[in-house]
Parts: sequence; C-alpha cells; structure tokens
Amino acid sequence: MNEIFTHEDLIRKVYGETGVTENQAIQEVCDTSFEIQEEMERLEQVKQFLDTAWKRPSAAIIKNIMRYSLEHKLQGMAN
Repeated sequence: MNEIFTHEDLIRKVYGETGVTENQAIQEVCDTSFEIQEEMERLEQVKQFLDTAWKRPSAAIIKNIMRYSLEHKLQGMAN
C-alpha cells in the first residue's frame, strides 16, 4: 500500500479522529517506515504532555482575574 499521510493526518490519529480504515492504513505505514513511527511516538508524547499540563489555573491566577474584572466593572460604572 502506498499511502501518503500528512502531519495533520497523524495528529488526527493521535486524537482518535480517524476511522478504522485510516487507522489501519496509518499502522501499516508505521510498520514499514521508521520515520513515521518515530513521528507518531513524538506526537503521542506531546499529546500526553498537553493532556496533563495546566488542567486548572492556580488560585493566584483566579484571584488576579477576579480583581481585574471587578476593577473594570467599577470603572465602567463610574463612566
């Protein structure tokens, strides 16, 4: 099979946005192409990092946002 996949296709696979047929075709390419296999591994690592990074802002960030919002609301009322 001579399938050519774009970087976006590989990202779609990592995020589960490809169908069974496309998954099989990508897997076949990974089985025969070390470069594609490495790229898939890198993309999966990036996805894992993004999935675990900054799920919730810190209390200090929320406090700053609330203070900013209140200040701008009060400024709007003064005008």
